[in-house]
Amino acid sequence: MHQFFREPPRRKTGALVYPQLAFLRRFYTRSLNDVRAYYRRNPKRVDSDNLLGRILMHIPRRWDLDDERYRRFVEDASVGVARAFNITSSTYRGRVHEAGVSLGPQTDEILIASEGHTDLKRADREWMDWAPFTFLYHTRTDLGMPVPNNKLPGKGWGVSVIDIPLLAIQYRYWLKAKAEQYDQPESVFRFIGSFVLPNSLASYLDIAVFNRVARLSRGIGMPKYPTPHPFYLADYSGRVDRFGKWLLDSQAWRDVDIEQIPYRTPMLIKENLYQVMKLPKDPVSRHNDWALQIARLPYIRYILETGVEQHKGDRTYLNNLYTSLVDASNDSIFSGVGSPAVVKQYRKEIRDLIDHLDSKGHGWG
Repeated sequence: MHQFFREPPRRKTGALVYPQLAFLRRFYTRSLNDVRAYYRRNPKRVDSDNLLGRILMHIPRRWDLDDERYRRFVEDASVGVARAFNITSSTYRGRVHEAGVSLGPQTDEILIASEGHTDLKRADREWMDWAPFTFLYHTRTDLGMPVPNNKLPGKGWGVSVIDIPLLAIQYRYWLKAKAEQYDQPESVFRFIGSFVLPNSLASYLDIAVFNRVARLSRGIGMPKYPTPHPFYLADYSGRVDRFGKWLLDSQAWRDVDIEQIPYRTPMLIKENLYQVMKLPKDPVSRHNDWALQIARLPYIRYILETGVEQHKGDRTYLNNLYTSLVDASNDSIFSGVGSPAVVKQYRKEIRDLIDHLDSKGHGWG
């Protein structure tokens, strides 16, 4: 199922243009920068059992290696580290973390190891802006950009990605910067709370926006969240919801193939939904297939529920997608990954989508 919407559409049409979109993008980009700047000065509290900090405690610093050689060293070491912490990868199945990793103790979270290709030539100037921990999906709708220190209230689930080599390199630069300022060594958990978690908020925010639009499409209300910061941050959730209603009322995408919908749907931080949905470039295997399918399903559900009309659309594309959903409903790839609640919800939504396509005349019948 993850093979769908993974490449740009074969034919591209213009993006939908919301009159207030430029204002919303400016506001949330500025707010995001303000939040990150505050927590760089005042690190968010992170418990000593935080998984991201514990990963770094298992990786030697190796000050004798330059950045490129150190990255290769950590790439080799991270294979065993990922297994030790039940992190999913293309070579290891992993498990659902049923007490969360970042989203809160009542959440189920899947963590995927993926090595990116960040250019290290300007690392000494750019390390502060790296985001080695990002989200593929989460269930929250909070636009207040709470720092995800695994203390967030509420139930839910999420899928996140960690680039362990980049995390280790960023940590070395942070240690160097702190050594120039203080005589005493700083805790690794202050690094997590000042850079790693705040830098994940760009990926967090667009997904929260998407979740609000998806809930509006189903007529579901928005939950309330407590104020997440000790400083004032304007609440423009009402304006975002008006943007979401405009998206749903704009029937322009009804005249295009569904594979164009993500490309035409604007977001606030990323350019469009297609970019928000992007998966890591790692090879797909039986080890990580289950996690990628869970991360992809909410987006595919939204696209199919809002973009498929009766007996219309690219029948070949829709039939292939229908076949993929049927296969997913019968797949045994979830055995042994824990969290029966997440798997049960996934299977229910798969069945609902199969019924939805059947009702629109795109099944096998």
